[in-house]
Amino acid sequence: LRTVLLGPTSRTLLQPDHGSLFKPTDCATEPEMDGLREDAEVLFILTTNRPEQLEAALAGRPGRIDRAIEFPLPDEEGRRQLARLYAGGLHLPPPVLATIVKRTHGGSAALIKELMRPSAQFLLEAGGEKLTIEHINAALEEMLFQGGSLNA
Repeated sequence: LRTVLLGPTSRTLLQPDHGSLFKPTDCATEPEMDGLREDAEVLFILTTNRPEQLEAALAGRPGRIDRAIEFPLPDEEGRRQLARLYAGGLHLPPPVLATIVKRTHGGSAALIKELMRPSAQFLLEAGGEKLTIEHINAALEEMLFQGGSLNA
């Protein structure tokens, strides 16, 4: 069995006219899927954050996508558990955890995971011992509005 993983970086899977950042001109995946013999042992796994923008010819034709599995965004308890998981060994005082849960509403598990890295960096740079709401806010500011910079 051969597995082909096509993810968010596969620009050919998105429709060109939905105001997307990606402007594909063709869907190179379709001919590959159509050209397979029935007895071919190939599994295509498609991942996307925007299922509504899948190319209509890909999503609407029988046999191309056999099953769709949605992984919804985490709810409040899910975000709390993810923050604890991705904090690693860092202690999250209740007010800090509550801030993370509140500020990541509507965010994915990947957002929460990525939030913990710069939060820990801000803690280390400040020479602190406990993660604070200020570290979380600074990390979110950098991630969402300023963009990070590489170490010089």
